[in-house]
Amino acid sequence: MPPRRPASNSLTYAERAERYARDVVRKKILACTEVRQACKRHLDDLKRSRRKSYRWRFDETKANRLCRFVEALPHIKDDFRGNASHGELIQLEPWQIFIGCSIFGWVDRVEGFRRFSEAYIEVARKNGKTTLAAAFALYCFAADGEFGAEVFAGAASRDQAGEVFRTARAMVEASPEFRKAYSIWVNAASLVIQSRGASFKVLKGKPADGPSPHCVTADEYHEYKTDALLDWARTGMQARRQPLLLEITTAGSNTASPCYNKHLEAQEVLAGRRINDRLFTIIFTVDKGIDWKSKKALLQANPNFGVSVNPEIIEADQFQAAQSAARQNGFKTKNLNIWVNQRVAWMNMVKWDACADPTLRIEDFLAEPCIEAIDLASRRDTVSSVRVFQRRINGEDHYYCFSRHYLNEQQIRDPRNVHFLEWSRQGFLIETPGDITDYLHVNDDLAADAQQLLLRELVFDPLHAAPLVQFLRVRDDWNQGVEISELKQCEENTSAAMKEFEGIVLSGRFHFDGNPLLTWMVSNTICRVSLRENWYPVRENIERKIDGAVAIILAINRWMAASAVNAYTSTDVGVV
Repeated sequence: MPPRRPASNSLTYAERAERYARDVVRKKILACTEVRQACKRHLDDLKRSRRKSYRWRFDETKANRLCRFVEALPHIKDDFRGNASHGELIQLEPWQIFIGCSIFGWVDRVEGFRRFSEAYIEVARKNGKTTLAAAFALYCFAADGEFGAEVFAGAASRDQAGEVFRTARAMVEASPEFRKAYSIWVNAASLVIQSRGASFKVLKGKPADGPSPHCVTADEYHEYKTDALLDWARTGMQARRQPLLLEITTAGSNTASPCYNKHLEAQEVLAGRRINDRLFTIIFTVDKGIDWKSKKALLQANPNFGVSVNPEIIEADQFQAAQSAARQNGFKTKNLNIWVNQRVAWMNMVKWDACADPTLRIEDFLAEPCIEAIDLASRRDTVSSVRVFQRRINGEDHYYCFSRHYLNEQQIRDPRNVHFLEWSRQGFLIETPGDITDYLHVNDDLAADAQQLLLRELVFDPLHAAPLVQFLRVRDDWNQGVEISELKQCEENTSAAMKEFEGIVLSGRFHFDGNPLLTWMVSNTICRVSLRENWYPVRENIERKIDGAVAIILAINRWMAASAVNAYTSTDVGVV
């Protein structure tokens, strides 16, 4: 069993949180990729906060206060070490200190209100999720400086929702000093601080309109069939200065669930492919390539291994799961926090990220043959076009891609689409007025490309693009020398190009200008394999756009056809 945290009385909680983050990033502490990314995000934000232009700052006093509050609460259940029966107070582990300090320590530089309005924490069972959630909820209820604080414990079922509340109520009942200090009335179904108008209750059934929650906990989020409860919470929280929606869960098996969508969003935020400064997230799981039957897998997914997770029991369960296929999925989801039955992203994103080159300028390719491809969906959806050039370097074909993406103003301004708004502000997403994506704007850009580039071919899927192309053909400024090709998105047309595209990326022969929206679309792309072993790109759900990736596949298809007959191909330019 690993030793408990070494004594560190000389360090504040905030300092211990930073030390944990540094030790994880330096790989002194074994952790999965997502945990290292969360720690790096914290450290990077600390550097940014030294600039007065950065909106957020880290308030050590608030971070320390939260941790002191939690460590003054008693354990109310025995684990394998019998801490409750011994009368022990909660002792936060370094990973828990990091989480608590991050959520409650980051504030707005000017107003001082909490930065993170949402926290998504994913960790294997028996690592103290419910205890941590109950302690955080009690802090929001009693000690957060919010008059009239309304705190709710929610879950997919009433029993599960009651688990967080029952834990919090038991902590209050076991600590007379705590009750007295905050003048808390303990009832069967609520905790109340009458002098401050504060309450802590269980959410029962479908919530009614009216309350303005200050904090809502969503326990075992993976069991939620819909986001009705969380949507209710978000709407009600709009009247609060620093609300907190706390989602805690283990992994699950339903990849159509709202939790899995949040899991994917969290991964994007941690990887830096999506911007959401109001979401704190951390995921304790097992890295790909790690044998799930190994001790390393247990340690990555269970930060409380040897503390609240009994090594003897979990290792025995792991052995049993390795012997029985029927037990494997249950062990992987609950004890290793691995989503089972999930579709695996197609592209190796590490290799893809290595293809980004922000120094690329399309002006350097004006005299070289170009194939442009465009992918359109509905008028309310994103539109993507890519301009792909080919250069032959030392006998091998290299591809250079410049992408454009369009979306209507209404979708960009939707509060649920913070990532789109940020990309629009950065110039990576073109905003068109109104509530439908303006094809005339797209048409203008295509016509300009035909005039300014050595555009050999424009390729499109006729399903949605046919009307746009019809208007394009009759424009006075359209270059009639450009071939316009229809290419239906079917497995016969996409399979070879999709495989070729993957091979180009893996071999380092694909280069793009670093557009993060294109990266997001590529990361969303799932490879569906037919019975004939043909590949076809699909997306997990409607929110996860893949238009840019599809457009590249269309362009690669046409480049492959052109190369087969030595059309458009540049001469070998040697080392560039």
